[in-house]
Amino acid sequence: MRNPAAIESHAGLPLRRASHGRWWIPAVAALMGVFGCSGFAKLQTKASGVAVTAELKRVWKRDGGAFVFVDFTIIGTEKKIASADLECIVLHVDSLTSSATYIASIASVHTDDYPARDGVVSAAAYWHFAQANDVPRTSLRDASITIRENSEEPCFQFQ
Repeated sequence: MRNPAAIESHAGLPLRRASHGRWWIPAVAALMGVFGCSGFAKLQTKASGVAVTAELKRVWKRDGGAFVFVDFTIIGTEKKIASADLECIVLHVDSLTSSATYIASIASVHTDDYPARDGVVSAAAYWHFAQANDVPRTSLRDASITIRENSEEPCFQFQ
């Protein structure tokens, strides 16, 4: 008979109490896993007078598809950049191409004309893929980014 006061994990195995002072280690590890504190892939490309770095942070899969979270850093290689259209940056995973870029912030939701500070565009964003199972985390290590040239408006504005 099980002891009703015993603490059990989701697998039904008894959990050991953490020693006093070490309770924070699993909590920090869980938070790092949930929020993706360090990236698992860094992608770079140069074109149109800019250098784009995209550090992939995490993949979140839901019924609506897969969301690949990224931190962008965009700098001008010839002139200081004033703003960037983040929709121009496309993620390629195997034969898949990202459908849209979204800003992962409540401060700004506009992906076009995203402003630079001191000549650098820094933005937390995410890409959406319609099929969640089509974006395995292991394939993202071999992913690439490209800059889609917009014929109507330029992707980057310079100072």
